[in-house]
Amino acid sequence: MSGFEDTEGITHISNHRFAVVEERKRQVVFISITSHTRQIKRGSQESYTLPLGGEKNKGLEGVAWSQQYGLLIAKEDEPEQLYQLSNEQSAKEQASSLLSYAKKRKSLEDVAGLHSLGNGNTLFLSEASRTLLELSKEGQVLSKKLFEWRISEPFKGYDYIEQPEGVTLSADNRLYIVSEPNQLLIFNKPQS
Repeated sequence: MSGFEDTEGITHISNHRFAVVEERKRQVVFISITSHTRQIKRGSQESYTLPLGGEKNKGLEGVAWSQQYGLLIAKEDEPEQLYQLSNEQSAKEQASSLLSYAKKRKSLEDVAGLHSLGNGNTLFLSEASRTLLELSKEGQVLSKKLFEWRISEPFKGYDYIEQPEGVTLSADNRLYIVSEPNQLLIFNKPQS
């Protein structure tokens, strides 16, 4: 990727279409990735700027695609917000009630990453809270996983998760968490 600045999240929309967020620019950039893609130049890509105030390093942090809602875009903190970008045209805080509910319950101190599940629920990863939450579309906390950011025996290659930045769940229910600097952790669903 050439010419991008402070990319924090990526999500697959459909076919070869993806969305990437740039934190400090407060922009969602729409890109195409095919098997022939070797380089993506920022200047030639369609983008949308969210009208956010505040500190530049407290901008966009995560993005997820939902068949039901369109793009869900998370602002990290001060304050945490969740924006909905439908039809790639307008941003509205329609989905911010999800974050408000979690904040009232003191479940979420920031948003480092998010992932939209097929059933309409959303996963939220918080670095500050060391938490992974699953929230219903009504904002109810359905599950909560606390992390010590210390990794146990099976993951001897890493001493700890330094700075979790993103989360996704694969079709086979593997949980993926990416962390700075350059860590990828894969958690298998427990056997029942």
